[in-house]
Amino acid sequence: MGSITVGKSKLKIDPAKTLQSMLGEHPILKVAYNFMEPYLMTKSIVHPPLLYAKWRDWDGQPLSEKSLFYQGLDELGAASLCGVSDEVVATAEAISKQKPELALDWYRREHRETIQDPTSLLT
Repeated sequence: MGSITVGKSKLKIDPAKTLQSMLGEHPILKVAYNFMEPYLMTKSIVHPPLLYAKWRDWDGQPLSEKSLFYQGLDELGAASLCGVSDEVVATAEAISKQKPELALDWYRREHRETIQDPTSLLT
């Protein structure tokens, strides 16, 4: 995930296409329209606390069986996930107070098929 500031970034080549060609078919890169967009996406807040909770005590030895990613969340993992989520929400709220168009633009793009009136989040 990357973000380019429209009108300020003067690029001769498309950096997303360049990186994608280096990575191959997967993972598929997606360019964000603003810096807040990645924080509104679930994976950016869910995976880090889950990974930390699952592997914080790992001794570096091979496992006897494959570890399932989403199973076995403990109290620390749940608390960490809630904490990260709360921080992201507080950050988004603070930014939205100063630049409300950022959140509105993201919702317009992501949910354009279901929005009747794009000038308001109420419709």
